[in-house]
Amino acid sequence: MVSSPQLKDPCELSGLVYVETSSSFADYRVYVESVEGFADLWVYAENHPGFVRKPGHWQFTDARGLADFTIYLETQKGFADFSLFYTPISGLAGCPKR
Repeated sequence: MVSSPQLKDPCELSGLVYVETSSSFADYRVYVESVEGFADLWVYAENHPGFVRKPGHWQFTDARGLADFTIYLETQKGFADFSLFYTPISGLAGCPKR
């Protein structure tokens, strides 16, 4: 993970997200789980930036300069900073274990 004092707890992440193609440029390395029970964070992909104010509510952007944070989609769970599961239900977004 990139060392930066501004990085948040993954359970607090919300906002515009840019997906990096290199892990060295990303704020967080994440692994996408296929089963919700194994994920650290459940993410709901919003369609409008006005709705990304709650933890786990993300909107993906193609403009890196507009992003609140960046992620790299890790293929090996052991190298990830945390894991996520994309939920189809807005009310379930966030950290299920808290």
